[in-house]
Amino acid sequence: MDPLTHVIAGVVAGGLLEADAAGFATAAVAAMAPDAEFVTRRIPRTAFLDYHHGVVHSIPGGILAGFVIAMGAGAILGRGWESMLPFALAGVGSHIALDLLMHNNGIALFAPFSRRRYSFPVVLGLNHLTSSRTCRDQKYGTCIACQARGLRYNPFFWVLLIAALACLAVPALSRAWAILALSVLVGLSFNATSYRSVALGVAGNAPHALRVKAFPASHSMSRWLVLREEPEETRATLVEARGPRVLWARSVPKQIPPPPV
Repeated sequence: MDPLTHVIAGVVAGGLLEADAAGFATAAVAAMAPDAEFVTRRIPRTAFLDYHHGVVHSIPGGILAGFVIAMGAGAILGRGWESMLPFALAGVGSHIALDLLMHNNGIALFAPFSRRRYSFPVVLGLNHLTSSRTCRDQKYGTCIACQARGLRYNPFFWVLLIAALACLAVPALSRAWAILALSVLVGLSFNATSYRSVALGVAGNAPHALRVKAFPASHSMSRWLVLREEPEETRATLVEARGPRVLWARSVPKQIPPPPV
């Protein structure tokens, strides 16, 4: 998820708590904080994924980050850290929630106590609009450019942006704006989930399937990539759930392990 969407999500989270200016600022900063570990992007190849969305994106790590940010905000603003804590925790929580809905590789929600990753992607995901042939260059600028390119196609961004502007323009109604935005996002998520179910019904049913997964394959919530693992092959199917119809399918044989020496 791009930094701008996280920032405005933090503002909306602050609005939910009827924040003042200091609360909005604290929630916005906290909403970006977990991505400090993005420095691991420079680790060769895809090894950085072992660290990305790890401890600082977990519930224990998020709580710790919230306390640290609250104490820092309290010291800078001359206020008690206890008064800043709800906004810091709300900002960090908004970051973790959005990443759960936007990333396919998952988040280690209970790290460092468990390395198991959880994900519930409903939008973007494996999207040609947010990827680049130069991803392998491991440059931060490349990642920012990819995220910015996909930003305009992300419906969550536009809902949160309108709500954040409304919260800042009319603070007295910030909670109402935040609740309205969250209601819309929940509706979008349910809509995407229904399309996912259709896509799985089209391409996921097979008598010998070992495992079936579905990932968002476009900025359109109705387009899904279904991966079906079978004993001898893995089948990838691109499904347009609005219809529904299969747009593309390919089977890849599993590698046969070499005989023992």
